[in-house]
Amino acid sequence: MSNLLASEPSAYLKSAAHQPVHWHPWGDPAFARARAEDKPILLDIGAVWCHWCHVMDGESYEDSGVAETLNREFVCIKVDRDERPDVDARYQRAVQALTGQGGWPLTAFLTAEGEVFFGGTYFPPEENHYGRPGFLSVLKQVADLYRQQRDKVAENATAIRRHVTESLNEAKGGEVTPATLERATSEMARLFDIRSGGFGTAPKFPHPAAVQFLLARWHDTREDWMREVVEKTLTGMANGGIRDHVGGGFHRYAVDERWIVPHFEKMAYDNSELLHAYLDGYAGLGNPLFKEVAQGIVSWVLQVLSDQNKGAFYTSQDADVAFGDDGDYWTWTLDELREALPDKAFHVARRTFDVEEAGEMHHNPRKNVLWWKRDPAGDDEWPVLKNALVTLKAARDKRKAPYVDTTPYVNWNAMMASAFLHAGAVLDRPECNTLALKVLNRIWSEAWNEGRGMSHVIGRAEPRGLLEDNVHAAAAFLD
Repeated sequence: MSNLLASEPSAYLKSAAHQPVHWHPWGDPAFARARAEDKPILLDIGAVWCHWCHVMDGESYEDSGVAETLNREFVCIKVDRDERPDVDARYQRAVQALTGQGGWPLTAFLTAEGEVFFGGTYFPPEENHYGRPGFLSVLKQVADLYRQQRDKVAENATAIRRHVTESLNEAKGGEVTPATLERATSEMARLFDIRSGGFGTAPKFPHPAAVQFLLARWHDTREDWMREVVEKTLTGMANGGIRDHVGGGFHRYAVDERWIVPHFEKMAYDNSELLHAYLDGYAGLGNPLFKEVAQGIVSWVLQVLSDQNKGAFYTSQDADVAFGDDGDYWTWTLDELREALPDKAFHVARRTFDVEEAGEMHHNPRKNVLWWKRDPAGDDEWPVLKNALVTLKAARDKRKAPYVDTTPYVNWNAMMASAFLHAGAVLDRPECNTLALKVLNRIWSEAWNEGRGMSHVIGRAEPRGLLEDNVHAAAAFLD
């Protein structure tokens, strides 16, 4: 049996078409085969932008020995979480109930009826020093469990399903009162990182909706601490390596509390929400840094993540160019910086962005993430730094760039259209309004069906009727 992914529309699934694993796409034939052959299902959920998905592909799914075990013992299904967020949400909940965490790649083991009985996220090829078991060992244990202890498999699946139904049901009804807002505010205050801004510890995600919530609460209550949380968080992210200082926009999250070393993928939905947050921050607090950051997001989207002729926003830009690369496109050695810049600009950029012989990247210790460590030393150095960033962008543009997924998902197109309408007003950039309205017209004419709601991809009939596509589109139309 051959791999069945080559004809799929998803870039992520196509990227696995060469693998020796006998992958099925999500659908009834895979489950029918599992029932007919009495085999468990290995479900791999990932995305084309996901660094650890590519790592696990390279380490395990392209290994002939792993593939032999998978093809013999399992029916294997691969899912693009961007294409099927409904499938991803269902199985993320189940694995979270089992392990306490989720994420991508999601590695779930299912019964032929689609019920999870074991799972996790990334598994290394061999047991590592973090205590993660080796993938081949996991496969053998799961296969033995399924063959020899079927009643335990059924018991696990039932317990997980019950826990998800009772404890992880986001659709469960509830009452919204002023006390709800107070609890949310208190929880954000408890989780706030007073040193670097943001909420929680590493890995640290931006949480722009929390920033907007606290900014709105500050506007109502004028409690100073709320403003301080907003300013500290927006400034910390703006100065950190999570922000692309050369090309604009934000990477997905930081692996450290100080926002310095990111996971380098850049997502449409993250940047749409961050654009709203920085626009609100600038409008509400008047900080010019927040305006500069918002301008950078807009510029990156216009250059890299959109089709202005057709009227579409793209999905994502990958973290890496090839397997084994860990952000090399985005990072700089001291020699690369020196080669790209004139002498004075080199010294200003080096001091500002903390570029040294020893950088932050484990796979290549000479590689530096650009993060704003200190301001230029004097007024005369600011224009030098500004020109240096233009020069660095020109130099970086000559490198092979990470892949851009051009699929126009309705939910993320609507989110970015909403953010661009906001940017058009706050930044006085009419081209933002023009593109946003063009996108919304396409959503209305190519995705909407009066009887069945929004499709998930502009111009594609199926899948259709997902809640987030309809909600985000409705919100953008109201904007």
